Amino acid sequence: MSSQLHKRFTDDQVRIIFDLYDKRSITLGQALEQLGCSRSRFYELLKEYRKSPEEFTIAYLRNYAQHRLPKEADKVIRTELEIDKKLIEDRNTPVWNYNYSAIRDEAVKQLGYKISAQTVRNKAREWSYYLPKVRKEKSMPREVVTEAPGILLQHDSSHHKWTPYVDARWTLITTIDDYSRYLLYGKFVEVETTWDHIRAVESVISRYGVGLSYYVDSHSIFRFVCNKNSFCHKQVKGTDDVLTQWKRIVEKCGMRVWYALSPEAKGKVERPYRWLQDRITMSTPWFN
Repeated sequence: MSSQLHKRFTDDQVRIIFDLYDKRSITLGQALEQLGCSRSRFYELLKEYRKSPEEFTIAYLRNYAQHRLPKEADKVIRTELEIDKKLIEDRNTPVWNYNYSAIRDEAVKQLGYKISAQTVRNKAREWSYYLPKVRKEKSMPREVVTEAPGILLQHDSSHHKWTPYVDARWTLITTIDDYSRYLLYGKFVEVETTWDHIRAVESVISRYGVGLSYYVDSHSIFRFVCNKNSFCHKQVKGTDDVLTQWKRIVEKCGMRVWYALSPEAKGKVERPYRWLQDRITMSTPWFN
């Protein structure tokens, strides 16, 4: 016996059962036994029946196969894939692979119904919008583990051409909490300066309070690094013998500064840039 109501009952038969239930001639259990459906499905159909008993129907209304997308969905997905392809081919734009999740989000926004990222990925492979991932040599794991929010704040900046709608490159300054992965600060600046990073520290402390330590790379804004001696120049001060303005501010606020020895070591603040680069680049023009 089929489990689908429209194959077992006519509209009139279901109307009779709902009518008897509304008149309290039969109980809920008896109605469920007659229809052979779940309680949630029963109430869903009953709600539709009460809206308009005369027009109520249990007919199968879908006009396309469930395992196939409508043609309009194929058109939207292909259009978004083509946009992504142009961004990948533009070497000045920080997009190197297709982001199927971002394409799915844009397609869902336009179509109004859900589509999985795997569906977009399958369509991309079928239409040759696919780039194989380049496997990198495994590096030694260097992971920082924290036990509570505020213990470690990862801070970094990323300089890119963030959108194809302008010719300029912008720097995005971000701060992320290592434990919760919560983005505490994010701001675009035209020219990266020490003052911009100091303002980032001020914003985080003013809104969330003082943390325990900051985790950054060895950029000259964050750290004084001693270069090797040369014939015409002799270093008097060694690495970390001089406090940078940014580090001085952080320590005055009662926090310590830790330095990452490799990009992999601060992956938690580097990883969101990939997501932000794809979404911001694929969004509509916003630099006006």
